[in-house]
Amino acid sequence: MYTDLELKLLGADTTRFPMLTAIKQRAKQCTSCGHGPVNIHSMLRAALNRYKSDKQFLEWCSTLFKLPCNIAGVTLEKPNGR
Repeated sequence: MYTDLELKLLGADTTRFPMLTAIKQRAKQCTSCGHGPVNIHSMLRAALNRYKSDKQFLEWCSTLFKLPCNIAGVTLEKPNGR
């Protein structure tokens, strides 16, 4: 079960963010990789923790939804809290 923000994030064009692209493909039940069953939410949490300090990522997120927000237990907010 995904939240509205998770669905919005995974439904967007994630080509600039390879970790999100991998999660998106796995969520669609990609069978071309040999990973087997994975926890999409833990992968999403790891990706968001990695990208949460990336200004380009945060600007991209602000075009999708209002910041600050909490996705997969990770708080995303604009740089310098703006």
